[in-house]
Amino acid sequence: MQMACKKARYGFILAVIKNWLNKQALHQIHKPRPKFIQYASFNNIRTLNEVHQSDTTPMPHDKVSNQIYKYRGVIKDIAIRYRCSFALTDKTATQMARAIQKIYDDPNNPLSYPNTFIVDRGTEYMGECRDLLPSYNVRIQYANSKRDIAIAERDHQEFEKHAYFWQDTEDFHLPLTDRSRV
Repeated sequence: MQMACKKARYGFILAVIKNWLNKQALHQIHKPRPKFIQYASFNNIRTLNEVHQSDTTPMPHDKVSNQIYKYRGVIKDIAIRYRCSFALTDKTATQMARAIQKIYDDPNNPLSYPNTFIVDRGTEYMGECRDLLPSYNVRIQYANSKRDIAIAERDHQEFEKHAYFWQDTEDFHLPLTDRSRV
């Protein structure tokens, strides 16, 4: 392409041609895959309570007394992969802030307020959570993709693999009227 431009007596340099070519849709479809894509790495975090990840996921509705728990939240320490999970009735920021404060204020829990708290851009981390964490000098980092909170996401997968197996087994032994309908 550069030779064709020179023959037509255009004064384009190679950088301008590459920039123009990268913007063309047909070239984007057929160009080779990049050799290296940089992802978030958590290997160099080795200090307890330096960085935590948090996420929520839906779960089968469990009724305990008068409350129906619909979501499972998890806070995971990046360095030692220690997990603290909790059940939520809804994904409001108020309930999430109360759960986070309860976990971090528990003296029997090894988790304390971290330096950095990595979360997705869900509404459960807005509002009161955004006000609570900076009051304890915690920097909130919003993840751009699910890969940025992959440790918490993997924890959800492992939980579902083991917990739902036992729940299905117990439901199998119940009469049809008492089985879970979710």
